[in-house]
Amino acid sequence: MSQASKTTTIIETDGYHIAKGLREAALLLCVAAALFTVLAMFSYDHCDPAWSHSGCREQPLNLGGPAGAWLADLSYYLFGGLALVLPALLAWFGWWLYSSSKGKGIILSYQRLGFKTVGMLFTVAGGCGLA
Repeated sequence: MSQASKTTTIIETDGYHIAKGLREAALLLCVAAALFTVLAMFSYDHCDPAWSHSGCREQPLNLGGPAGAWLADLSYYLFGGLALVLPALLAWFGWWLYSSSKGKGIILSYQRLGFKTVGMLFTVAGGCGLA
């Protein structure tokens, strides 16, 4: 004899669809920012005009253009070699935003989002202190 199982139904309202779209947009933006950051970091050249110096040439060789040269220079200046972890953290953050409330029909709380962001910043700051 089979038993009846409980099923839960998610009521898909307009708010649910908006929240789902915002989560997907956040994932895409974070992944795009992570890819741009990887591109800028790995094509960094110390002669590019950037944040900390004017450079040896007018046009940057960085694949991200002037914005990529500026981002890579500032990241390496502030975080050193740990700056290479930033794209992975950006991608993870986007995935966390996307999957944290997937299927629950709820919108993320600002408190939880703030704690995760502060934790990520403390991770980077702690790594900089150890490096």
